[in-house]
Amino acid sequence: HLSRGAKVYAQMFGPLNYSFTFHGVKFVMWDNTEWESEREPDYQWLTETIEAAKDPDAGSGPYHHIIPFSHIPPFDGQFKKNRDRFHDLLLKNNITVSVHGHKHEFSYATYRDLKFVTVGSPQKRNYASLTITPEEIKISKIEY
Repeated sequence: HLSRGAKVYAQMFGPLNYSFTFHGVKFVMWDNTEWESEREPDYQWLTETIEAAKDPDAGSGPYHHIIPFSHIPPFDGQFKKNRDRFHDLLLKNNITVSVHGHKHEFSYATYRDLKFVTVGSPQKRNYASLTITPEEIKISKIEY
């Protein structure tokens, strides 16, 4: 979002918020960067996308899992004012894990029955691996 980052990203890759399905898993990519973008994240889009994925009449499911991805993790100061809103949305829709970046360190924590993963970075020589089956999502740190 710094300088013209969001505009360049959109021109190269498309929308900042999007979702896709792969092997029965709904991946929800949500831009929740506030400070650099100077705008509130689109909670309406996130809510509608997650709730539509849970709706059996929407014609797109059922999904084994719905996994939201966003840059800012819920325990970061930038996310503080909307943390409970995000948690409540995930809990209401039986989502068990969300994936984040920003910290450049791998972490795996549970808060209010939800699992939060932050991925590592090349500088720290690690990354997060998610092994997804219809029954579960296993999360591990891979160091190299």
